[in-house]
Amino acid sequence: MNKRLKIFGILFAFFYFFIIGEYIIEEIPSFAEGFKEGWNEAGQTKDNKETNKTEICFLNVIPKMGQYTYPTEFLNLMGENVIKADVSSLVVKAESKILPSWLSITYTFTIFLSLPIFVLLLYIPVQAYKSIRSIVKDDIFNMKTITRIRRIGYALLIVFGCMIFIEFIQYLVSKQLIDLRDYDIIFSVKSDYIFLLFGLITLLFAEILKISHTMKEEQDLTI
Repeated sequence: MNKRLKIFGILFAFFYFFIIGEYIIEEIPSFAEGFKEGWNEAGQTKDNKETNKTEICFLNVIPKMGQYTYPTEFLNLMGENVIKADVSSLVVKAESKILPSWLSITYTFTIFLSLPIFVLLLYIPVQAYKSIRSIVKDDIFNMKTITRIRRIGYALLIVFGCMIFIEFIQYLVSKQLIDLRDYDIIFSVKSDYIFLLFGLITLLFAEILKISHTMKEEQDLTI
């Protein structure tokens, strides 16, 4: 059983680093761009420069006429012809405007909430590495290792909850700023469910290890 759990733990860690790591790498540019945009606007305000404020919006969209109606056209350089496309997501820079007070306050809060999420996304791989090292050293039933794995699970669930909240507020802001001719803006969190899935699996794995740890202690006392 110890050997099987060790193999399972190593395989799980491999898939974790691959999937979550890929997600983090993809999200870093958007996080950096949003931070840069906010910093530049703050500098312009400080210097009393009058410029049109803009917001970077990450949109999930569906065609107003229904899926597979292909309302968007692109130039295909391979054949110098126009091809029709059905777009599901967009990143746009829209002119900002005054939002309802409650939404403006909440949106500002989500900007500050991005920082602890980023910290958690750095914390999780570090703890995962320590857990893998313990598993490789056959220290898998140590309560310290089990607690560390459980914390990873909780951290993943916290990240999932925070991202759902942030993306919902961003969706509400986008609806206030943008109205597309051919597309409806929708709220979608399909890509974030990976954090919920891995969080629940990690907590389940921690509970299995805890039960195995208890059984091992009882066997040692019996012997």
